[in-house]
Amino acid sequence: MLRRFILVLSIVSAVLLVLFLSYSYTMLPGNGPTPSKHDAEELVRAYDLKKFGRVESSYLHTPNNYAFYNKHRIYVVEQYLGELEQYDKRYAVISRGEELTAEDKKMVEAYEDYLASHVSVIKEVQVLSKHEVTVYENGEEILSEWVFKAVLAYEERTILTFTTLQLNTDGSEVNLFADGYEQFLDF
Repeated sequence: MLRRFILVLSIVSAVLLVLFLSYSYTMLPGNGPTPSKHDAEELVRAYDLKKFGRVESSYLHTPNNYAFYNKHRIYVVEQYLGELEQYDKRYAVISRGEELTAEDKKMVEAYEDYLASHVSVIKEVQVLSKHEVTVYENGEEILSEWVFKAVLAYEERTILTFTTLQLNTDGSEVNLFADGYEQFLDF
């Protein structure tokens, strides 16, 4: 009887371990679902898109997002686009950049000074341009704001971010990692 109990307990434990490991694997960055190009083009009504890949964004329902792009814009959609209805209704569009004005440069200096004195893991900050981000839900514009494209160099990696440069608060942002840093540096 004890052997049978131990055997059943071992089988149940093995099944639970396999389920946990498979769930953990799917939650790792890069292992999640990839939205289809067709679904993204239908959502944003732009039919010349190229896939970029995973990005992080505070504009959508979850921080795990996926980006597509063309010559003029970057489109950020939910990584789970097409899987659940709530993810099919919202997306963000980042327009091509504009040069910084004198007023913008004052904000940039304050932002760089703040990061230098409060965030020790960042080795270098370079703000390059400003961009308009427009967020749509159900086909209607719900938010439009200006963000700044900045390169943040950490000890182990460099990221390209589009951020509102909010000091002491969590502002809105879209983060592109290694490939984005190189690909959209001149965007």
